[in-house]
Amino acid sequence: MKRMVRVNELLKRELGNILERGFCREMDCLVTVTGVKTAPDIRNAIVFVSVYGSEEQKLSTLNMLRRRRGDIQHQVNSALSLKFTPKLSFRI
Repeated sequence: MKRMVRVNELLKRELGNILERGFCREMDCLVTVTGVKTAPDIRNAIVFVSVYGSEEQKLSTLNMLRRRRGDIQHQVNSALSLKFTPKLSFRI
């Protein structure tokens, strides 16, 4: 169980860095990764984000994250040494 906590924290930290470096320019609001819940087989992960802005900004940011999921997963794969790169699913 400790392993999953470490994997979740590692993904949370790296996703926060990726969003800050590459995607904040595209978004007109502040996005924070509040948590990550990874499946025990590390094939899927739910990423919980908090968006500071209006409801319209929240929805557009969530849609943008879902559209760019492949790019984000690729960056996670490049930055981390995991057996599998989890398929990311974003939630507010």
